[in-house]
Amino acid sequence: MAIYYMNFIKFSPLRFFLLITALFIFINNFVHSNGSKRIIDIKERIFCNDPIVRFSDIVVNPGQITDDEKKLTIITTSKTNREESISLTLLAYQLQRYPTMMNVYLRGPKSVIISGKNDRKHLNQSKKIITSEINRKTPWDDWTIDVSFDYDDEQKILEAGVFSSAELKPTNNRNLLGNVPFQISYYDEYAKLILKNTISPIITRQIQTVVLANGRERGHILSQSELKTVPIWIGDARNKYLTDLNYCIGRELNRSLSSGDILRANDLLSPIHAKRGDVVWVTYSVGSLSVRVATTALESGRKGESIKVKNNDSKKILTVELVGDKNAIIHIGKFESG
Repeated sequence: MAIYYMNFIKFSPLRFFLLITALFIFINNFVHSNGSKRIIDIKERIFCNDPIVRFSDIVVNPGQITDDEKKLTIITTSKTNREESISLTLLAYQLQRYPTMMNVYLRGPKSVIISGKNDRKHLNQSKKIITSEINRKTPWDDWTIDVSFDYDDEQKILEAGVFSSAELKPTNNRNLLGNVPFQISYYDEYAKLILKNTISPIITRQIQTVVLANGRERGHILSQSELKTVPIWIGDARNKYLTDLNYCIGRELNRSLSSGDILRANDLLSPIHAKRGDVVWVTYSVGSLSVRVATTALESGRKGESIKVKNNDSKKILTVELVGDKNAIIHIGKFESG
C-alpha cells in the first residue's frame, strides 16, 4: 500500500509569519490562562471513509469539547485509498480560525495519520494471514496461542500493501513467547516477493496450571481432592508453573499458600521417605543380580536424597539414595567402615 503524506512544508513567507504568530499567541494564552485551558488529547491514527475530517474524529476525550466544536472541519482528504496526515503544529494553526479554540491545549503525537476504513479491514486480514502462518510453525502448532501486534508492527505490515501469503522465520529460537522476532516475507497471488521486513508480535500461550482449592500451611501433604487445574495465559516460556496434577499429589508444601494460588516448582518438596531410626530396605544391583537387605536410617531424607544407613547384619555404614517410602538403592563403592 502506497503511503501518501500531504505536503504542508512549502509555506509562503506570509503564511509562515501567520503560523509563527498563531503559535506565539496560542502558547502565550496557555501560559497566562490561570488554569482555564482545556487539554485536548489527539489520536495518533483515525479510520474514516468521509473525506471531511471533523474535530470529533481526532479527539480522544470528546467530553472536553462542545457539540459545535465537534463539527469543526479539520481537513478535507483526497478520495484515494492512500493514507494522509496532518501535523499537530498545523492542526493548532488551523484551530486559530475558531474563537472558542483559543483556550485549548493540544496534546498528542507529532502528526495524525488518516486512513480509510478499508485500510483497517485490510490490516485485519493481513494479521490473520500472519497469525495463521505462526500457528502452523513448530512449536506453536502444538499450543493454544494468541497473537497480537503493536502499532510499529502494524505499520510494517501495511508497508507490504495487499499480499496473499507470508513466510515467517524466527530470528531467535530461544524466544518462543512474549515479543517474538520474525523475519517476514510477503508474497502476492503469483508467489512473487513483495517485501521483507522484521516484526515482533506478542505471543501468549494458554496452559492448564495446578492450583490449590483451599488454603494450606507449610508442611502439609497434598491430596488429589485439594487440587484442581485452571487455564491461564502466559507470555514467558521460562515460567515454573506446574501443569501435572499427579506430580503434585503426595508432595509437601514448602510454604503456606492460599486458596486459588498457582503451584510452582519451588512450592513443593518430595515427602519424607525415611526418618531416623526407620527400617530402610536397600537394594544392591550388580548386572542382572540384585540383593535386598534391611538397614536402619541414621538420618531423615526425602525422595532422591542421599542418607546414611547402617547395615543391620554387618553394621557397616552405607550411603544410599531414597527412591520410595523406606526404600533405597546403593551405588557400588558408596559405603563407610562400621
